[in-house]
Amino acid sequence: MILGNGIKIYVDFTSTRRWDLVLDNDGEKIVKDIFLQNIENGNCVIDCGANVGEFSLIAAKKIGPLGKVISIEPEKMNIIQLKENFLLNNFKILNMAVSDKSGTAEFYDHGVSGSSCLDPNLLGKPVTKTSTISVTTIDDVIDSLKINNIDMLKLDIEGYEYEAFLGCKKAFSKNKISKIVCEIHTRLLKKKGITEDMILQLLEKNNFEIKIINTQEGRVKHIFASNSKN
Repeated sequence: MILGNGIKIYVDFTSTRRWDLVLDNDGEKIVKDIFLQNIENGNCVIDCGANVGEFSLIAAKKIGPLGKVISIEPEKMNIIQLKENFLLNNFKILNMAVSDKSGTAEFYDHGVSGSSCLDPNLLGKPVTKTSTISVTTIDDVIDSLKINNIDMLKLDIEGYEYEAFLGCKKAFSKNKISKIVCEIHTRLLKKKGITEDMILQLLEKNNFEIKIINTQEGRVKHIFASNSKN
């Protein structure tokens, strides 16, 4: 199907989320608007928890052929659709998860696309181990792909936001990340003893000014962070 601005996307119509796109009922429109307003032609964008690539697709359209989009997604079925979208739009895909250290980890889900994670205790319902996956850090992605600067880092990774930011230690110290859009999964974080304030404080400590995009049931849902040193 064709999204706005002529962007092509491969759609699996068995997913409720895909029907939301078809019916133009996008619950993340405000987040995407802020995301797009803060990237430009030639930028480098890393999309962690890319799902089927909605943010990657709109980024690729905005930054043009001189820019770079790196989509990181661990879930097998999402990777299949990401690859279809790669053929339609041309961006780089890494089939792995991001955390605070590189290696491998067991991956779990309960049969709903976009709700898989590395910790089976977070989902609160029966889960199945689907595979052993590769895990990386943002620092290692920067090193392996020889990235000078990440203009936009987007995170939607089901309760592993804090660990992902811990994996940005070198990048933060060298101010190699300019802007961040992040979904905060407060309920999942709480099960690990992590609060949304811990994430905000970690970012503020590393020179980021934070704007809360929206809230849900009194909790921070999405944030936008801009590095004051860039």
